[in-house]
Amino acid sequence: LADGVEGGIKGRVDRVELRRSGEQRLGVAVDFKYSSKPYLPTRLEEALTEEYQASAYLLAMKQWGLRPAAMEFHNLRVDARRIGVVDPPLAGEVFHSKPAKNQAILPVADIMADGLRRMAETIAKIRDGFIEAAPKNSEYCRKGGCEFYDLCRVEKWRLN
Repeated sequence: LADGVEGGIKGRVDRVELRRSGEQRLGVAVDFKYSSKPYLPTRLEEALTEEYQASAYLLAMKQWGLRPAAMEFHNLRVDARRIGVVDPPLAGEVFHSKPAKNQAILPVADIMADGLRRMAETIAKIRDGFIEAAPKNSEYCRKGGCEFYDLCRVEKWRLN
């Protein structure tokens, strides 16, 4: 934050695929989705610009010493659709042919910077008391019930 305070995110990445490009180690983050709805381009745009998961996964790969090359969502319940984002100069390294039509070609550095900015804004709101970080009613902590579901990791069993 502006005053030097740092926030942390706890979580785990479902899968990281590694690629080599010369001496560089590239990372492709994969998140498995179990939704019965397909993950379409409009949903991908929301994931990249309004939620935190994609940017957090990309930032994690960078912290692990990998060059973040791509982030994919694999829907396991609906026609095994893959959708994601790939960094323009690395598209040929990630996909040995041309990227699939469901792959957005966008600079991952921009996605990481935007996500980091939005995370800092949220952390500041939590710190200032505008967002309660540990709600008393854990029933509110579910997809669709809280706009910070993908950032917050309230452990429901500890609330009782």
